[in-house]
Amino acid sequence: MNVMRLATRGARPVILGCRSYQPQSSGNSTQWQRQEPTRDFSTGNVYLDVTIVVGSGIGAASSIPTVLSVAGFTEAGIAAASLGANLMSVSAIYNGGGVAAGGIVAGLQSAGVLGTSASTQAVVALGVSAVTAITGYFF
Repeated sequence: MNVMRLATRGARPVILGCRSYQPQSSGNSTQWQRQEPTRDFSTGNVYLDVTIVVGSGIGAASSIPTVLSVAGFTEAGIAAASLGANLMSVSAIYNGGGVAAGGIVAGLQSAGVLGTSASTQAVVALGVSAVTAITGYFF
C-alpha cells in the first residue's frame, strides 16, 4: 500500500516501519511530513530506572522455588496432573519409556527438590535484569 492510499483514510498519523508520518494538507493535495520520535525511553529518574531493573532481577531469582512448585516440581517429587507430570510424560514417550538423565525434566525436578544454587539465581537475576533494561529502552 503506498502513502497516497493511506492519505485517504483520514487525518490520523501513519506509522511506516519505525517512522511516523503526519498528513499535512495544503490546498488540494496532502503532503506527508516525517516526524522524529519524541518518546523518552526512561522514567526520567535514573535511580528509579536502576531500581526497576535490579528489582525485576531479584524478584525473578527469589521466585524460582515458587514457580517450580506451581509447575509441579515439588520437594516430594513431581505432582500428579501438573505441568511437570505432562513434561515427564512427553519426555518418557520421546525417550523410549524413561526420562533421560540430565534432561530438562530431570534438571527441573532436581531444582525443585534441592533448590537452586547461588550461581543459578545470579544467572537468572542478571538475565531478567538485562531483558528488563533492553525492553525498557526499546519499548
